[in-house]
Amino acid sequence: MRKTFYINSISGAAQFIIATVFIFFILPVFINKLGIELYGVFSLILLIGNLNTFINLGLNAVLIKYLAEQGKCVESDHDILVAYLILLVFLIPLTLLCLYFNEFILITILKIPLKYFNSDTVILYKLVLIANVPIFIGQISTAILDAQQKIYITNILQTVYNFLYWGLLLLSITLFNDLKMIGWGFLFASMIWFMSVTVISLKSWGRLKFAGFSKALKPHVKKQLSYSLKLYLTGVINFFYEPFSKILLSHFVGVGAVGILDISLRVKNQVWNLILRFLYPIFPFLAQLTDIDKIKAFINDVEQKIAFLLIPILCTVIFCTKPFIELWLKRDVEFISTSIIFITSAYLGTLLVVPIYQYLQAKGHPGKTVVTQISNVLVNGIVFLSFYKLLGYYAIILSNSVAILVSVVICLYFQHILLNSLIFNNISQLIKYLTIMVSMLIAGIFVNNLITGTLIKLLFFPVFFTLLSVLLFRLFKIFNKNDVNKYIGDNYLQKLISRILIIN
Repeated sequence: MRKTFYINSISGAAQFIIATVFIFFILPVFINKLGIELYGVFSLILLIGNLNTFINLGLNAVLIKYLAEQGKCVESDHDILVAYLILLVFLIPLTLLCLYFNEFILITILKIPLKYFNSDTVILYKLVLIANVPIFIGQISTAILDAQQKIYITNILQTVYNFLYWGLLLLSITLFNDLKMIGWGFLFASMIWFMSVTVISLKSWGRLKFAGFSKALKPHVKKQLSYSLKLYLTGVINFFYEPFSKILLSHFVGVGAVGILDISLRVKNQVWNLILRFLYPIFPFLAQLTDIDKIKAFINDVEQKIAFLLIPILCTVIFCTKPFIELWLKRDVEFISTSIIFITSAYLGTLLVVPIYQYLQAKGHPGKTVVTQISNVLVNGIVFLSFYKLLGYYAIILSNSVAILVSVVICLYFQHILLNSLIFNNISQLIKYLTIMVSMLIAGIFVNNLITGTLIKLLFFPVFFTLLSVLLFRLFKIFNKNDVNKYIGDNYLQKLISRILIIN
């Protein structure tokens, strides 16, 4: 189990690193070729991809839960068939409606300026919408693989998709310098991914048995929807967080501000999702656990490890963002850097509660995730609308950060009432955590004032914070041999990490 967990986690991280390289290479080319405003328009149109939250009804997570619990059987086969059927019933009408009302969506909802409402924009919108169809249907196939703990396969296929997606985007910008060719690239990439993941998943799972499906249809639909609708509501509410933030900016600040926010969110996503790839296998793993004491101990232990290991990452983000933007984009440095630092730092905080959030999804408490997402949306909207006249663009940074903090507190509250635990077991652990965090931030400020040179800072700080964190982890005895053995096993790597992190 441990070996499979790490293969899945590492493959996910590798896949995301490759995607990150594409993004950081191609994004400046896009902005320099087409400008920040047109990039903002492009970002708004891509919000159509968030229709996933309105269409999949939470079926992906529910299917993983049931398939992981039931294994390969007729019941599971019927669950897969019902998931496909439900998805298509919602997917086809909604896609047709969005195609028909394209002008209303682009101008009235997304608030795209009239000067950018042309044939290229409309074609891009329609192609993105059509390309999402195989992406949505393919989520059933990824659920089949993930439930079998074959997440590494979906990661490999996602890498192929990213290569096609970003490669064709770069080719379209370089050769054609318009938006509609980008849309054709998206459609091609999505079709290749869909055919690949569908064939591989069904081959891995085996032949689906249709016998008795007509009689099982109604109870299976009821079974899946009764659980998935709560997860679906969570997804729908989540649409009104980041995507709605862009729409708020488009309406109240301007389409250029949308481009700035999108850059900040993309950088945040690369940092946050890279770590989340390591943590994603927790969900199917938790779905298989039944002993509440083991679940409680697992969640508590993982949260503590995440809390301490995030410290050097957070410090690196704070002190490396500005020199990175100076070298990468060379424009709006203060504006973009401030945005990235606050948004990324806030999101890193949410990683602390990923285990309890996934527990709520996997173990019959999806309604509580709805409460968390509602708080996100309400706090984000209220804070932005209260401060946008005073702060302008920076109001969205403030609203996002406050909303995330509130959601973290709510998740910890649910952990306390359901599992009678928090991240830290006692005040001593919390003091150690705060001491290490404050010490590293003070050291960072001191060193930042001594070092000059953008590239030197960018190269120096990751190494500095890694070494300093190891020193402080050893000094405060944060990790022990049992921790290393539990997650690494008895091998050469375990001995190496023990020497680095643990004082004998």
